[in-house]
Amino acid sequence: MICGDVLEHLKDPYQVLQKIYKWLKPGGKVLVCLPNVRNYRLLQDLVFGGKWDYVSAGVMDKTHLRFFTRSSCRRMVKEAGFGIAHEQMIVTGPKKEFFNKVTFGLFREFLAEQIFHVGEKPK
Repeated sequence: MICGDVLEHLKDPYQVLQKIYKWLKPGGKVLVCLPNVRNYRLLQDLVFGGKWDYVSAGVMDKTHLRFFTRSSCRRMVKEAGFGIAHEQMIVTGPKKEFFNKVTFGLFREFLAEQIFHVGEKPK
């Protein structure tokens, strides 16, 4: 089951993942991709500019009802009953990718715009 940039738009994404868990056979997987609220641009606006402004697209999309970090996404997937088969912070753009490499991934969570988890129902 693929939940690509969907769960953050739902009133209760936790309940949706629990239902998906019930629907899947043992060994079934759910792929979850969400915007990363811990991104440096959002934090920069909040901490230094006092801004929490919604926009038409991106992490602060006006239609987002929920916000997630790597750890809160991981917790949601695990609380639904899934084991974590894979997790990744998606860093894009040559400057961010370079900075991520030279800092050995230390700032990956702040550079990433997307969070990706694969949950697997135990066999």
